[in-house]
Amino acid sequence: MTRCATHTGGSLEPPFRFRCDDLAALTPLSRGFAAPVDNRMACGQRFDSGRGSPHHDGMSHLDQFSTPFLPLVITGFLVSGMLVGLGGRWLLGRLRRGAVFHPPWCELSVAACWALAGWRWAVGGMPAWWLPVPLLLAAFGVCLAAVDLAQRRLPDALTLACYPALGGALAVAAALGPAGRLGTGALVGSALFGGAHALVHGLSPRSLGQGDVKLSGSLGAVLGALGWPALILAAALAAVITALLAAVTHSARGVPHGPGMLAATWLVAAVPGASLGR
Repeated sequence: MTRCATHTGGSLEPPFRFRCDDLAALTPLSRGFAAPVDNRMACGQRFDSGRGSPHHDGMSHLDQFSTPFLPLVITGFLVSGMLVGLGGRWLLGRLRRGAVFHPPWCELSVAACWALAGWRWAVGGMPAWWLPVPLLLAAFGVCLAAVDLAQRRLPDALTLACYPALGGALAVAAALGPAGRLGTGALVGSALFGGAHALVHGLSPRSLGQGDVKLSGSLGAVLGALGWPALILAAALAAVITALLAAVTHSARGVPHGPGMLAATWLVAAVPGASLGR
């Protein structure tokens, strides 16, 4: 009996032992007889189908492995956002100093924000532990902006409720995200953003109301968690949005600053970029 072996440099290799290059060359020949072979798995490399990369950073990768399900995910966020907007509009009508709004503006606004945030998460634009922050910002922000635009005030029932709601979401993010940095940044950002608005209100009460000062602390916590550039960017965006509203509405009473603050903070939180350690 002849022994199957190959001679290379005076040493014998075991029978049927192929290098990765040999396997890659043979794989196309077997397409008609067997399923394709993943060369990474055959060569002993780690392949995690749930994460897609050994350098996974906590992001979701539905776009890479579950593309057909992406519309379903976005639809789920869209429908959930409409229900949350409906609940917010119902709550506003029953607050002691609330406001009555007709459908569907609250529902559609929250739904659009939730769908965009859900899409950002689904395609890996933000980690799952940060997702509750822009979702809560949209739920509170749409209701607060609606009242501020209609009645030039921000209800304490909502501005004060933002602190425990957003604070809880940030606490979870700090526990699951970058250790220490996120929580510390949130505390410092809240103090700086809130203090700056309080100073402006003290110097010119007509340009900035007390409701804006109460709201700025919770929004500053979100921005501070993202880093110092987020605080500067949100402040600039808020001024631009407020100026645009003034140019569009031409209101004799002026334009409230609350909607600009809320919109700017949500935009920065929904598109966090490299500030979350991507």
